[in-house]
Amino acid sequence: MSSGSSVGAGSEEDVALRALVVGFVMVIASMASLAWLPVRRISSQPADIGLQYEAPYERIAVIEPGGFFDIVMDIPRDLQDAKVEGDFAVYGLFDGVQVFVFDRRAFLSWKEGRSFTAHYASGRTRVGSISASLSPGSYVLVFSNTFCPARKKTVWMELKVTWTRPRK
Repeated sequence: MSSGSSVGAGSEEDVALRALVVGFVMVIASMASLAWLPVRRISSQPADIGLQYEAPYERIAVIEPGGFFDIVMDIPRDLQDAKVEGDFAVYGLFDGVQVFVFDRRAFLSWKEGRSFTAHYASGRTRVGSISASLSPGSYVLVFSNTFCPARKKTVWMELKVTWTRPRK
């Protein structure tokens, strides 16, 4: 699958406003010298919405210079119409991060500096929305700061994975 374009549920103004609020929160968090701050975990269990499910996730993470932050997503074979969606924002005026959704093989190729194909690729950006459809399998969502050896990045992310389970 080739790199997709970002499609978000919120307008650019909504995402920019969230980034501003996140910036304020990050100032408070940095004053407390926290490496990361879990904002809230909406649910540790998927919410049952008929035969449709969702697993929400919200976090603020600090990505070290030259590093990355990854989230592993395993989609079982009996699930259909799986999708990862959400918004992210980088605190500060720096050059942002790169966001990818890889299958496991592409993730290993990316880590080793070889060519890869991503299900989603943001390009370098400070604010964005993620949307990628997922077949059953194992995926890695990556927030990358590998291109910047000098500055760490603080990233706010609000994500959800949705899917349906067919009737038996």
